[in-house]
Amino acid sequence: MYRLPFLSGLLLALVFYPFYLWPLALIALIPLWYFVRTSSYRDAFTGGCIVGAISITPMIYFTLVQLVAQPGALAFTYTVRASGLGFLLFISVLFGVMAYLYRRLRQESVLLNALVAGALYVVFETTLFYVFGGYWTVSLAHAVVSPPALTLASLGGMPLVVFCIIYTTVCIAEWIGQRRWQALIPLLLPCFLLTVAYQLAPEFGASRQLRVAILQAQPGFVFPLGTDTTGRFENEKVEQEIVAAAV
Repeated sequence: MYRLPFLSGLLLALVFYPFYLWPLALIALIPLWYFVRTSSYRDAFTGGCIVGAISITPMIYFTLVQLVAQPGALAFTYTVRASGLGFLLFISVLFGVMAYLYRRLRQESVLLNALVAGALYVVFETTLFYVFGGYWTVSLAHAVVSPPALTLASLGGMPLVVFCIIYTTVCIAEWIGQRRWQALIPLLLPCFLLTVAYQLAPEFGASRQLRVAILQAQPGFVFPLGTDTTGRFENEKVEQEIVAAAV
């Protein structure tokens, strides 16, 4: 009965640490959205919990379960490992609530469904961000590092990347369920956003190259102070060293 959520959980687990098979992010949640579209509210919540539990189990195992928090302090180490169960339960329930809310808010419009799912997932990841103190270990934006995703990030940051991924998977799931090509029309929105991002990428710095020169001063060498000339900091000696290092 829950084969589709189980499949989504497995695919999503391969997207996150330690595997980072980021292309799977574009299809991982399609089985879940397809399952939720015709399921009961209870099954939607249960299916979401299954996806959440399976998707983060490898991450918890390779980070907390295998962690030796402090050599010789077995009690502390096992306490840290046991905390993984709390994380597992919390993220699973949060994922289940997200799937439940999507089922409750789902309409006949593919566009509205994709917008709702994208917004819910952004809220889901933002909640995890604040709960875990800024770590993005289970974030789609953290895992997907392709050039298009980085370009989107230059336009709207992490939320836009996550939104577009979820938006796309919902559109595909609706198309599979409806068997109508019109269901794919809303996919023009992420394509439009990506086009805009590519056009504005130089302005946001997404396509600029950063050149770095590491200078190792000789013993007793002291860099002279620079000067401020018409609002520009200049240091001729340092600039000469940088040019020499870049050759």
